[in-house]
Amino acid sequence: MELLLVCSKMLEKDILKVSLSHLDALGLKEQDKPKSYQYSHTVKSIINDLSAHRELSFISSKLFQIKISASDYKSAIFNDLYFGDIRIKEQCKNLQHLLDSQVKPAWTLVTAYYAAYFMASDISKANGKFVTNLSEDEFKRLLSNEPLSFQDTVKVESNNPFFLSVEHGEMTGDITLIFRRSSPKPHKIAWHNFSQITDKINITDERLTYLTLLKSIISSGSSGWQTPSAVRNTWNYSQANYFGEKGDDVGRTFSSIIRSPKSTFNWARNNNLKPSNENLAASIAYVYHTLRPSHQALINRLKIN
Repeated sequence: MELLLVCSKMLEKDILKVSLSHLDALGLKEQDKPKSYQYSHTVKSIINDLSAHRELSFISSKLFQIKISASDYKSAIFNDLYFGDIRIKEQCKNLQHLLDSQVKPAWTLVTAYYAAYFMASDISKANGKFVTNLSEDEFKRLLSNEPLSFQDTVKVESNNPFFLSVEHGEMTGDITLIFRRSSPKPHKIAWHNFSQITDKINITDERLTYLTLLKSIISSGSSGWQTPSAVRNTWNYSQANYFGEKGDDVGRTFSSIIRSPKSTFNWARNNNLKPSNENLAASIAYVYHTLRPSHQALINRLKIN
């Protein structure tokens, strides 16, 4: 059992190393942390504040970029991760409350999923890749200085999802935010972003069993495993009977391991795991218990509190 915890902790360090590589490349320092955290100074607020833009340019109707100062971006990332951490901690508290209340597995599974989703999203955000949604007014404001002939070619809806990637700008001290119009499936994109982090981890020791399983679960490959969002969709939408006795049966393994990281990693250590309905449900516990210490390691390293 000691080996299980050591391996999981080492995998946590691997995830941290990759997820921090983006901020390390920007030269992030503790003094970049704002003196006080303000929701009005997040990345989203910078996008909406035209005065903060060094340059806004539309490359096509589905692609545009914004250049901002590196100092503004780094401060905003601290704010984003701080408020994200609050949300994650509250979601984990909700999960523990449900576990203590002995409710049906469906409720705890969906709650654990959302906690894991929030953690995957924020780890990927630290790595410079995330999804943002612009309201109709926000998007129109960004388009306002473009020629009317171009504005007419751009589809503006009540909600406009974009995949945002962050790159070093051409000018010293600048950051380029690149926005690509995405499908309205932020959960799918979030797991794709996180899978790119795990793809950069290269290990050959005992941790490989845990990493291989994690990658099989969060990717959309041909292993038979389903992404966490697909499992969530089944439990929350497709199979209403999972909230009854059927869910007690299918969620039996999930319920037995979600309470304990040790039990979860013991389950994951089995090289012969097959993606049965019961194991698909249990995979949510594994992703949750893998991501929780990984996210906390990120928060601790950046000294966000």
